[in-house]
Amino acid sequence: MTPKQVHKQFLRRHGIYERRYARLFLDILRKQYKEAAEQYPAAYTVNPEDYRQAITALYLTVLPCEAEQAFNIFVKPLAGEQKDFFDDLMSILGIPRGDGEWIRIWRDTAREWMSLNILTKIQNIATTTQRAIAKVIEDKLNQPEGTSIAEIRHHIQQASNGEVNKHRAVVIARTETLAAMNKGTRLSMYSSGLEYSKKWLDTPDKRTRLSHRAIAQEEWRGMDDAYWLVNKLGVLEAGYYPGDPLYSAENVIQCRCCEMYEVVRDAAGRPVRRHNPVDVSELANII
Repeated sequence: MTPKQVHKQFLRRHGIYERRYARLFLDILRKQYKEAAEQYPAAYTVNPEDYRQAITALYLTVLPCEAEQAFNIFVKPLAGEQKDFFDDLMSILGIPRGDGEWIRIWRDTAREWMSLNILTKIQNIATTTQRAIAKVIEDKLNQPEGTSIAEIRHHIQQASNGEVNKHRAVVIARTETLAAMNKGTRLSMYSSGLEYSKKWLDTPDKRTRLSHRAIAQEEWRGMDDAYWLVNKLGVLEAGYYPGDPLYSAENVIQCRCCEMYEVVRDAAGRPVRRHNPVDVSELANII
């Protein structure tokens, strides 16, 4: 499969995920805005736990599904080159035979990763929502008229269904599904036990960040090597996949990039196994 085909299919799946989860996040945001309206002028604190179920559902669905997609694209075709390829590979990795066992491992890894990272995820989203609600109130208070308690409550209620809120729901869904998809792909590559090279794939349009377009022009690199992106301050940032939280928000939010993978081969043209295969118990920490 060509890089163009890989990215086209990636964007198609990303769009499906995004639309599904944007609806869930919009429902949560509307609920929180309405609660803030009801409590005004008393202070309202956004509850991060409101996001737990949606974020958990997103990652536990998208991450293992994308691991399976990547396995089918980048790993399975290699089986046609070598007799008993998968039996041999799974024997080395200590994995019982069968695709079902791979899927179980990916699902278990997704659950473990989620348990380690869910609090940070939901707290970050809640903090941004808190600031957004405060801005809605501040903007209304700065108007010369219409700043009674009833009018401000009405203003917050209107904002709950406004375009800004709808856009934010899409941004959350787009950003989190992108991260889950790329983590799923990485999970598949690392769990395969093979040595792969990777390449950043960008979307060739005006919305793509210049730093992302630049990194997509660079050569293939090893799975464990970083991508270096420039931020608005001209500072280089290291990350390992599109949407990596190691990058600043400006290099992550609404990103649409993905990765292409190519197996490393020995002098005889055979796929090379990683010299330090990742143990299944460590996968959640690697991705």
